[in-house]
Amino acid sequence: MKSNNRQSRKKNGRDRQILQYFTQIFGDGREFIKFMVIAGLALLLGSYFIVNHICRTGGDDLTDGKCKSDYPRNPYNVIECKDLENKWSCDNQGLGECAKDFYNFLDANSAFSEKIREQQLSEQIREIEEGNVTLEGNLSSEELKRKLLENLNIAFLKGPDFHRRELIVTTIKESEDDTSYTKELLFEDPYVGTFKAIWMLPKNSESVPTIVYRHGHGRGRDFYEGFNCANLVREGYSVIMPVSRCFTGGDSEHALAKEFLKKGFTTIGLRTYENALVLKAMRYYASKQNSFLKDKVALFGHSGGSAISNLSFRLDDFDAGVSDFKTNYICWNEDGKRFMDCMAPKVWKLHDAINDFASSKTPLLEIPYKDPTPMTWKTHPETYDFLKSNLLDK
Repeated sequence: MKSNNRQSRKKNGRDRQILQYFTQIFGDGREFIKFMVIAGLALLLGSYFIVNHICRTGGDDLTDGKCKSDYPRNPYNVIECKDLENKWSCDNQGLGECAKDFYNFLDANSAFSEKIREQQLSEQIREIEEGNVTLEGNLSSEELKRKLLENLNIAFLKGPDFHRRELIVTTIKESEDDTSYTKELLFEDPYVGTFKAIWMLPKNSESVPTIVYRHGHGRGRDFYEGFNCANLVREGYSVIMPVSRCFTGGDSEHALAKEFLKKGFTTIGLRTYENALVLKAMRYYASKQNSFLKDKVALFGHSGGSAISNLSFRLDDFDAGVSDFKTNYICWNEDGKRFMDCMAPKVWKLHDAINDFASSKTPLLEIPYKDPTPMTWKTHPETYDFLKSNLLDK
């Protein structure tokens, strides 16, 4: 009995010591409550900044070497991965390893091939150049889209399973400065293989629309930086530029374009499909929970990138488009002997309808062609106003 009393007194003594300790720190309890409130606010604020950083870097909360997917909860079947050890080496290179995906496409899709001999191809082009082929006009938007899918021979790529088809987007490089994040991404698709895109996202902005850039021939990251997309990012846009493979304007492009045409395809047709994949990814990122991206995406083309974009304006649901170049899709190199990427004889008869921007359901702006200059309000006021009215203000 005495032992129990001694234990009870020791316990009470320890309790009084603990109470005195907390009383010294927190006073009569009000300080303790204040402490808990401050700690709770700090926890919430820390969580906000973590979530905010994740959302503003494209929703990338992945650790290196990992992947994740929200499909089928999210209707766009995009798998996000991170592999910062990946060293991509096909930035706008010629043939060889960098052309392998294109030739794999021809082999894998021979069932859709419409093969012709080189002589027949030459005759197609000669008939057009001699004025023996009639243009098609007065087409509705749906008729033009259907004919383009048919004449580019890409209808099987854009079928009802397009959004359900797996698209892997892998972050291979990350950086940031005072105003923006920059990510280098690899897009992997079962049809066109792997291509890179550079994505810049603004810091400290809300409801951010996206601009997809298609660069011109012989240009890669130098174009992206030279055209100063950072200025657009500072104005509140996210800007992503797919880097075109085998887009040099020389012998390698000629060889690839000719091989595709002889098998009933076009390289420019596959590049429009790349645009569709980038658009799919941007719609996916905008649809994610807590995304700060706005579901508004424009397409902007320069030179050969405009030849691609002018087709995509008619094929995909971009919210606005800007172009500084139009072509009739009989595209020769400067020497008049080698094909360019946009050589597409079957599309020639549709070029008037394609280039009639006033007939497009998508708002389109044609601007003067010029080599890239830094994009500012002073140099491109009509472009800034157009993008603002169709993306930021809506």
